[in-house]
Amino acid sequence: MRKIFSFKYQLAVSILVVVFSSSLFAESSVVGVMPFEGDDKKAGEQSAAFVLTNLSSRKKFKFVEKGQLKKALDEITMTKSGIVKEDEILELGKIHGASYLILGEIRKEKSPKETYFVSARVIKTETGNIIGAHKASCSVLDKCSDRIADALDELLSVVLLFENPMSPYI
Repeated sequence: MRKIFSFKYQLAVSILVVVFSSSLFAESSVVGVMPFEGDDKKAGEQSAAFVLTNLSSRKKFKFVEKGQLKKALDEITMTKSGIVKEDEILELGKIHGASYLILGEIRKEKSPKETYFVSARVIKTETGNIIGAHKASCSVLDKCSDRIADALDELLSVVLLFENPMSPYI
């Protein structure tokens, strides 16, 4: 009897924490997703778009409009020799209100069959620290991007739960 009550109590508390924390995430967390770098520029843009769409459909975070970040990045690139440093991208994210940026790379190999290798990392714009990363390899690009999005969603959820001053875990 006592175990059943304890389990029900833990379940109720867990549900409240998830509901409470997900509403806090939406209020305070702005994330930017940059086009993924690599040999195939189109695949990099597609992968970043898949990750952004997947994460935004979960309604846990707010996102900086990709077009704003891309336009500002293009302006920086035009004023320089085409090389943009990561710290400039982080500054760009801060200017546009992003607390976190997702940066990634994509590589496609064709031996023996076509395989995509996608890696992504989440960086806190305020400090430039990498708070986590994930990699995936697949024969279909959107499958890799879904795996990346799932891992980054979990990572951001945990980090934001512990960083939030309203969190019951602080």
